Amino acid sequence: MATGDKKDPVYFQVKTGVPVYLKLNLDPDLYSATVLAKAGGSKTKPADGDTVIPVNKKYAIASGAVIEVFAKVERVVGTKTLTRKVPILIEAAKSVSIGGSGGLENDTIKLGHGATPADWTVVAVTGG
Repeated sequence: MATGDKKDPVYFQVKTGVPVYLKLNLDPDLYSATVLAKAGGSKTKPADGDTVIPVNKKYAIASGAVIEVFAKVERVVGTKTLTRKVPILIEAAKSVSIGGSGGLENDTIKLGHGATPADWTVVAVTGG
């Protein structure tokens, strides 16, 4: 997580027609507009009258509408290349498009603690 306890609501639509959304509180630095566009989430609050179900990560995944993938990220510090594996929640329907050049691969995400998260480059996405 980029900034510790800072969380913003993120909505994943799970049913159309009569719109139903899962609401999760996620790290706003990691879940940037770029990541959300590819992950199928949105920071835009659904319309009045739409059903919004607040859930945590465990229940979102159990619903089957959201899955967890892992982004392998790299960052060069001096002469060392650091790597990490970062879990990212995505809409289940996005699982086939989240990896590779059309997905998050080669995108930059922010990770770290404190007021100044660092930029990391996504080199691969697995799981889901």
